[in-house]
Amino acid sequence: MIKIAKGLDIPIVLSSVGGYEVTFVADMVGGQSQIAHISALQRITQAGAIPNSVLGVSAELFRDWKSLEAQKAKPEIIAYLEELHKRRLR
Repeated sequence: MIKIAKGLDIPIVLSSVGGYEVTFVADMVGGQSQIAHISALQRITQAGAIPNSVLGVSAELFRDWKSLEAQKAKPEIIAYLEELHKRRLR
């Protein structure tokens, strides 16, 4: 049986061919194993997509950290960073 990874590959390639600049959240690309995860990241990046992280996207969304929306998001971002620290991923 041959397993084919489903996910971001096709939309990213089609969007890149269509002339769009594509970015993706690397933290959210999964796989059944570490090698599947790394391979997926490489395929997507080779297709022309720009990797980013959850924290990077959050920082771009809330450029004004004094805004009401950013204040609401801060506890979630802090919890995310604490979880990364607990798992020794940061």
